[in-house]
Amino acid sequence: MKKIKLKGDCNISYDLREYRKNARYLKSLGKFVGCNLLLDENILENLEIFCKILFDDIKVDRVFLLMPKPRNGLDILKYRIKILALSLLYKNLYVDDCLRQIVENKDYDKWETPCHFAKDMISINFDGGVSGCSFDSNKAFYLEKPKDILKIKDMEFKERFNCPYL
Repeated sequence: MKKIKLKGDCNISYDLREYRKNARYLKSLGKFVGCNLLLDENILENLEIFCKILFDDIKVDRVFLLMPKPRNGLDILKYRIKILALSLLYKNLYVDDCLRQIVENKDYDKWETPCHFAKDMISINFDGGVSGCSFDSNKAFYLEKPKDILKIKDMEFKERFNCPYL
């Protein structure tokens, strides 16, 4: 593996050898391979390099950029143009709904369209608690039995035009 020059103060090791080996093996079996990147300052600074390695070298099927919650001071807006440009270059580079709203609307709390809270997906935790988002600790419903999942369609959630978990 050739050495990769990373920008900024990188005290995190980005050794992709093990991931590369496993991903290539799975690809040789005809399996779909993806990579989820939980964003931090170092990953954002080096996002072009990560995309090049993941898409061009390892040849993953998709990369999903995930917005950390809470964001702990991470300034996504300064990387907005980079994220948009890379999403045009790599058609299988995706972002989570929160990150998409921030990048498209250029703000954290003035989204023009509501997020996917309890619309396209819901979160069910280990004890059967159901909420509209995996970061929401307030459970709107508890599944007593597996068939109770059919009752979820009757739950009502208020549309969200910002993220209370950031």
